[in-house]
Amino acid sequence: MNYSVVAVTYDKEKKEKQFKTYREALSYATNYHVIHQSQVLKDEVVIADFSF
Repeated sequence: MNYSVVAVTYDKEKKEKQFKTYREALSYATNYHVIHQSQVLKDEVVIADFSF
């Protein structure tokens, strides 16, 4: 299973990263020190949405 995280940093830079586990993706997506807004996707379907 592959999970993608599409994130926007506080510098307004858009990043997309791939992870093998949901736990890794969730950890990256909820790093509120760096990430302002993020979405966790599985098979191109949003399964989690975060905004800090």
